[in-house]
Parts: sequence; structure tokens; C-alpha cells
Amino acid sequence: MSVASSSSLRAFASRKQFTALASSARSASTSSYSEQTSNANPIYQPRPYSRDRSDVRTPDRPPRPSSPVHFSGKPSVTAELNVLNDMLRKTHASLRANHLYPLPHGLNLPAVPEVRWKPREEMVSIFGEVIRHGQHKRVAEALNELHRSSYLAELGGKSALADEIARFLAKYSNKEIVLERKAKEEKALDEHGRAMGSGRRKTATARVWIIPSKSALPYLDADANAVEELAQKANAAAQQGADADLPELPSAEFLVNQMPLPKYFYKLTDRQSILRPLRLTGLLGAYNVFALAEGGGSTGQAEAIALGLAKALVVARPETKDVLYADGALMRNPKMVERKKTNLHKARKARTWVKR
Repeated sequence: MSVASSSSLRAFASRKQFTALASSARSASTSSYSEQTSNANPIYQPRPYSRDRSDVRTPDRPPRPSSPVHFSGKPSVTAELNVLNDMLRKTHASLRANHLYPLPHGLNLPAVPEVRWKPREEMVSIFGEVIRHGQHKRVAEALNELHRSSYLAELGGKSALADEIARFLAKYSNKEIVLERKAKEEKALDEHGRAMGSGRRKTATARVWIIPSKSALPYLDADANAVEELAQKANAAAQQGADADLPELPSAEFLVNQMPLPKYFYKLTDRQSILRPLRLTGLLGAYNVFALAEGGGSTGQAEAIALGLAKALVVARPETKDVLYADGALMRNPKMVERKKTNLHKARKARTWVKR
């Protein structure tokens, strides 16, 4: 039988004493909490419901926007586009009410006066920011339709509507471009009475001057009736025979780099392409032509001279513009010779492929 040591007995007694103290402390705290809860008010007391919320502070919120476009990506651009579309719808409705729109089938509107709109960068003052290219294209289409509707209203006797549309379009129009273009188109003759035009084709450039020939002055200065009388006189003289006194037919001189046209251009096709503007307008032999050409080959110089001659004819006689424009004589041919590539014989011609 083992006997416990004195140290182990003392440790057991201390543990037993500590357990008794802890249990007495827990019982004392529990009795005090029960007395407090039974005698005092409860800790949480719910507030009775009331509609009066004056004691509650509402959070600060920004004012509600006046238009729903505020929530779009670009509010200023969207708002201005909506104004433009509303004006277009309002104009069409007014024209329909006055039986002016749409036009009857087969009835074409006369030529609308030319107008130019501000470029995309200059419309920042209107839209508040730079618009995209697609948006600028749609804006230009709507403005063109409004301008056409204004001209239609003016022709229909609705001057008030036309003035309202004109005031709306004033901030979009660019009058400086129109004036500059008109100044370029209204080129006057120089001090010697010559009209000048320039042309380019491939790497060739040409400058062309024309001046009326002396033999053609009676035909150019006369009106339609006088020209018809001259033609009748020529026909009558031709019917009488070779001995009759025929009127002098107009003849002119054509020099290219101080050489006659047949000597400078030996190809018939080149000479025909150069004289085509004169044949189209019926002015062959009416003007003396002096051209300076450089660069390129014979075909390039011939087509450059033809373009310069057509432009000079428009300056000398503006009534020939429609005929020359319809034929394409006033438009430069942009085609160029494609450059040679490395390891190729020409622009695209390659060496013959050999397997071994």
C-alpha cells in the first residue's frame, strides 16, 4: 500500500478550495442579475410607430435631371441630335399639311442652292465635344434634307417656314467655304484675255492657255440669231457652187512646248484625246491653244493637256461646264503606275519558278 506525500496532499487541498470559491462567486452574480432584471426596466425598449420622421435626416441627393438623355454616354451630343431630328420631323409635317411633301412621282426638284456645313472639328461649339465620323455623316444628311425642305417651302410660297429653317441652319453652315469655292470657280481672264487651266496625269503636268482666234470672233461674240444667219449664209453659198464667196471658217493654232500638235504627238489617239474637249463643246478652231507639258510619257502628257484645256474652256465659257462635267473631262484620272518591287521583274511579274 502506497502512502501519498505531503506535497501532493497540499496541492489537492488547494484545488478543492479554488473550486469552492469559484462556485460561490457564480451563484452570487446570478442572484444579483436576477434582482436587477426583476426590479428595473428592461434594457431594450422598442419605439412606438409614428409617421412623424422629423428627427430623421434624409441623405443629400443631386437634383433629378430634366431630360432622360442625361443618362446616355454623351448627353450633349444626344440632346443636339434629338433637337435636329425633331426639327426635321416638324418640317416634314408642315410640308405635308401644305401638300408640298413628298413630291409627286416623276417631278424633280430644281437645283438646290449650294451650301457647306462646318467640319467635324468646328462643331464642338454646338455639340460640346468632338463627334465621331459616323455621327457627323448622319448630321450632314439631316442638314441637307432640312436645306432641301427649306428650298421646297420657299418655292411653295411658305416663306415663314423657310425663314425658320434658315435661322436654325445658320449655326451649322460654313459660308467661308462657299465663298472661297465661288471665288475659285469665278476665275477671270488675265490682262491679255487668256484663260488658263492646269492638269495632271500619272507623273505628267501641263499648263494650258487659250485665247480666241481672230477668225472665230464673229461667231463667239454673236448671239444665237446671228450665228444662225451665218450658218444659213454658208449653206446658201455652198449650194451656189465653188465660185460663190464662202464665209471664212474659224481656224486656230495649237502649240505644245512651242511645237505644232501633230509634230509633238505623233500618235493619233493622243491627238484625239487632247482635242476631245473642243469637239464636245463645238469650239474646235475657235481658240488658239498654247500648252507647256513636262514629265511622264506621251500618253500622260496628252491626258494632262486635255484636263487643263477643259478647265480653261470652263473659265472662258462657263456654259460649257455641264457638258464637260457629264463627259468626265473635268475630273483627274487618279490611276498611277505601280512601283517595282524587290526580287520581282516589275510591279508584280516574278521570276519563273524552277523546282530544281
